[in-house]
Amino acid sequence: MIVQIEGIRQSDGKRVRFKADFDSIDAAVDKARELGIDVSSLSTWDDLGASFGETDAHVSGESHGAPPHGRAWTSGRISIGLACAGAIVVTAVVAWNGRRGAIYDDEVVAWSISDAQPVVGFDGEGDGIAHLPASRWKPGERHPTVANVRAGQAPGKWEAEPGYVLAGSTILSAEWRAGLNHPEHANIRSASVEQQWAADPGYQFPRKGDLAVEWSPGRLHPDHAKISASTTEGRWRSDPGYVFVDPKASFEVKWKQGLSHLSFPNILSADREGYWTPEAGYEFISSESLGVRWKPGMPHRTAPHVVASEAEGKWSAAPGYRFANSVAGDLAVVAKSSPKMEEAIQNGIAAALLNAAKQGFEGSDSLLGDIFGEVARQGRQTALKDAARSAFPGADYKSVGAAVDLIGQSLDGQLTADNWLSPYTRDEVVRRLKVASPNDPYVYDLADFVCGVCSGAR
Repeated sequence: MIVQIEGIRQSDGKRVRFKADFDSIDAAVDKARELGIDVSSLSTWDDLGASFGETDAHVSGESHGAPPHGRAWTSGRISIGLACAGAIVVTAVVAWNGRRGAIYDDEVVAWSISDAQPVVGFDGEGDGIAHLPASRWKPGERHPTVANVRAGQAPGKWEAEPGYVLAGSTILSAEWRAGLNHPEHANIRSASVEQQWAADPGYQFPRKGDLAVEWSPGRLHPDHAKISASTTEGRWRSDPGYVFVDPKASFEVKWKQGLSHLSFPNILSADREGYWTPEAGYEFISSESLGVRWKPGMPHRTAPHVVASEAEGKWSAAPGYRFANSVAGDLAVVAKSSPKMEEAIQNGIAAALLNAAKQGFEGSDSLLGDIFGEVARQGRQTALKDAARSAFPGADYKSVGAAVDLIGQSLDGQLTADNWLSPYTRDEVVRRLKVASPNDPYVYDLADFVCGVCSGAR
């Protein structure tokens, strides 16, 4: 009988057809397998090709072995049609055992010039071919002879298995390639070692032998330094002490002073990269740890005349000072009043009365007015010095003179302050007095004297 077979050539995955004279259908199928063709349909004619009827021809897995991968055997009626004596287009002729058989390339050949046959897998009636329905193609089944290749979604199309790519243009084959995303398991990529998989940055394999991954907060990024996985999946955070240069553009980070540590409380990033300093009132427990402890009596780092209290996190004014107000968080302080200080300030304010007389004389154009104005100025300076020396007899004469000069400048309008009793003004007065006498311990008392007189004489 004449048998026509149609199928997929395993060497290149191409659809082909061939027709030859066989003793039986089994012999035709065996020859197709010998040629490396996965059979999808077949038709039969008698030897003479003259008289035809309908013949029950069945092809089953029991009589011919397991079906080719990507296909399934079907049993049913095969219609026998009239063989045309017309010209048949062929692309190759194969001879074996004295019989002739033709192999046709489905993409370029039709069995009849007048009536081309349909593609395998689609309906075609009255063409003498038993076609396999497209729904019988089994996507995902492995190729029987080509490693790491499986049936694709489209009938007759082959694809590489996960991690592989199709290689070669004439022979169907596949090769492993690193860095490919897995099509069925999210957030994993093919590793450099064949058939090994690597989790994407921030993910890990929680179970051995399972390709499912989960987000792992705190996991370091393998390609970018100083960042780790955040608690929110897909997001990253910079290491303690670092900030992102441009969070929307890159993973680049930089060190920033004054940032709190995420794991160790009460320490701040120092100006030097990688170093940490305790917050005000705390000290490091040891040189080998970032742990700190509260230290009562420790001066505040930025608020003058303020020290750590016995209770952690609380602050007290240093001896001789009191907080300027009761506003929470405001650590501004002022000096406490003492009888000696009060007397010195009152004497200084009294001396300022001479300043008014001096200004009255300076308003005159007469020589006598100039003389009396200078006398009044000298008298004011002397009275101020006497008031300061009587209150602080151990003070250096240079710092006393500087204090009197500052008061005089204030009374003359050459030196002003928004609030003479603020700690900031006092610190500035201390700084100027130390210029005159750097080692005089009385500069702080003299600063209180200057601020008190200037405030009371306004």
